[in-house]
Amino acid sequence: MMESEPNVGPDQIKTFIMSGDTIYQLYLSIQHGAMPGLILNDYFVNWNDVEHLKLENPYWNPQGVEKLGFNDKIYVMRGDLNLKGYNSTNVILFNQKLFNDLGIDYPYQDVYDMTWTIDKMIAIVKQGYADLNGDSEWDPSTDRLGYSGWSAENLQALYIGMGGDTVVKDEDGMPVFGIANENNVKLIDKLIELYDGQNSFCNNTDYNIDKVAFKEGRILMDDSMITGLGANRNSEFDIGLLPYPMLDETQGQYYSRSANIAHLCYIPTTNADLSNTGIILEGMSIESYNKIRPAYYDITLNLKEAPDEETVDMVNIALDTSSCMYEGFISAGQLKMFVDNQTNTWASWSAAVEKGYQKQITRIRDYYAK
Repeated sequence: MMESEPNVGPDQIKTFIMSGDTIYQLYLSIQHGAMPGLILNDYFVNWNDVEHLKLENPYWNPQGVEKLGFNDKIYVMRGDLNLKGYNSTNVILFNQKLFNDLGIDYPYQDVYDMTWTIDKMIAIVKQGYADLNGDSEWDPSTDRLGYSGWSAENLQALYIGMGGDTVVKDEDGMPVFGIANENNVKLIDKLIELYDGQNSFCNNTDYNIDKVAFKEGRILMDDSMITGLGANRNSEFDIGLLPYPMLDETQGQYYSRSANIAHLCYIPTTNADLSNTGIILEGMSIESYNKIRPAYYDITLNLKEAPDEETVDMVNIALDTSSCMYEGFISAGQLKMFVDNQTNTWASWSAAVEKGYQKQITRIRDYYAK
């Protein structure tokens, strides 16, 4: 097994495979840059062709399996085999002390009841703002905020959480352009409502501004990678965790964004013993699910010091719904454009960009149709 570096990994993997090197049976790499292109150049094996794998089991991350394949072909996989891939799952951390002080119920029951929606999140966020220094000026470095996060992460987390996507499946399981639709028009309305110029801070100036403010107790809810739960355990207040909300209750499913920096698994076509690889990967995944994942909870996420049992449930929900998206088709900067302009022109914008992306969609369709 080889874990590739972010910037040189795809070139290394390509060189190994083209030379016929059989040393590595599995590659781990982050899902951006050239990696998706390597899939379309016949460098990897379809996981559905590997004996002994039981991809329907929870240790293979059901959302990942569903999102990453087309036409019953899956060339990249994720799951408990490599828990490092879960580190970049976006979640919402919340200040339990502030919730208590403001008389706000923790939304745990909403999550359980499948009623945790963006409207409920916005209603909470609007209770969080306070002009702490009394200067009547909105200032995220001194005021208290309802919600904040790094723009390169939280905008796409919100987008995915509300069911937004870029490439979706048609009735035949084949990829089609999935940006121009009514669901996405509605979720852009909600992004604009959330970022109303006062209650939330879409930070794109200094990554640490909202992190420092959260630790200082000045942010009600903060976007974070899931590992931020353990990193914030030395705070002076208890911290809860929530998955990102749905657009509405009809969505019926939570989606927790896994950033494209997540480590995903690829089996090279140079693998000379797929049956053996399948046995090993299945066995490792089961052992990781039963033994390593609990240790990951205790050590990496520090859940042994969680303030309540519900936090553990929320972590399970976030990881079990951890979902990938072809982020090359839409950037955080493009989403921020609508937030900054406070105008929803999604329908015309998405129609305009569709033609430019269609060539890529066609190439993906042609490959998976083979």
